[in-house]
Amino acid sequence: MTRETEYDALLARHATRAQAKFFLQSRDQDIDHVQERHERLYAALHRVRTAIPSDWRVATVTRDDLDRFLFASEDV
Repeated sequence: MTRETEYDALLARHATRAQAKFFLQSRDQDIDHVQERHERLYAALHRVRTAIPSDWRVATVTRDDLDRFLFASEDV
């Protein structure tokens, strides 16, 4: 299960990285730090996914969709 990162939210709100960067700069913040946290999270998720045995079923569910996700009885 994942949730939207701050970087994802900025892109959804401001449409482009450049506009999000401008928004953050006007608040004395740096988009590079936000993007770095985003990239580190997705790198960690990738490491976790590759550690899961290949014969297991895998699904990625966003936190917003969790209440509608149908779990099977054998799901972990």
